[in-house]
Amino acid sequence: MGEKIHFWADIKDDFRPSSETLADEHAGEDEGLSVRLTSLADLQSELQFLKVEGRKVDLMDFHTHGNKGSIALGAESLNVNNVALRLNNKGFDRIFNQDASINFDGCNVGQGYQGEFFLALVGRILLVSSGGKVMGNTGVGIGMPFLVKVGYLSPLGIAGALIPISKGEGPHPLGSWVTAHVGIGGSVRLENHSYLIPEKIKERIRDGESRFAKMDVTHTYFMATKQHLLAAKDMVSQENMTPSFRRMFNACIYLQKLENNLYAAEVAERHFR
Repeated sequence: MGEKIHFWADIKDDFRPSSETLADEHAGEDEGLSVRLTSLADLQSELQFLKVEGRKVDLMDFHTHGNKGSIALGAESLNVNNVALRLNNKGFDRIFNQDASINFDGCNVGQGYQGEFFLALVGRILLVSSGGKVMGNTGVGIGMPFLVKVGYLSPLGIAGALIPISKGEGPHPLGSWVTAHVGIGGSVRLENHSYLIPEKIKERIRDGESRFAKMDVTHTYFMATKQHLLAAKDMVSQENMTPSFRRMFNACIYLQKLENNLYAAEVAERHFR
């Protein structure tokens, strides 16, 4: 049996309850370890320690605040843009037993194309040698007992208090779980995802082409919108081939810019019609 590591991190002066409580609860339930992280350097140091000591891990979860493809570690974040730089090619994959699990329990970590690509990247980097799965949620997190920081008036001015509004075990987070299934060698298959899907991306491109055809050529965003459309098409243009997650991720970036420009142009047209 391998170890179960429950990392937790908070943001200084943040109004939300500490992640420590849930990490400690999970550690108590499975006889695991609850470990605080305050920075990216802390995470790297903890993983390096596990590697050097020859420790093996079955489960590693992260109780943190999060966002699309990002987890907060103190004032810093591990995210879709820096995860490869911070964790790849450091031998951290040797920490994990076969079929290990890595879970991100923070808000929205698995949401959007950013979240889906983040899960795939973490799996390819950390589970390349052992295989396993990486999970992140699309919704907001809520811990029980759920504490809300509120302000109230006192003779000395505005003060703050933590008020429990519910008790007992509760869901954390509240959305759906996206899973990156990782094979030995680093192959990844996403489950329950909505964005990094070739046909959905191509459908968005077709919709963008239709809307772009109606765009006024004199509009300020016309050339930039055209460039975003061409770039998105290029990312998924290989016939009879499934585009890589990286190319689909890039396509989604261009499509988001394309759709924002088209929306701005359409709003302006309706306003001045």
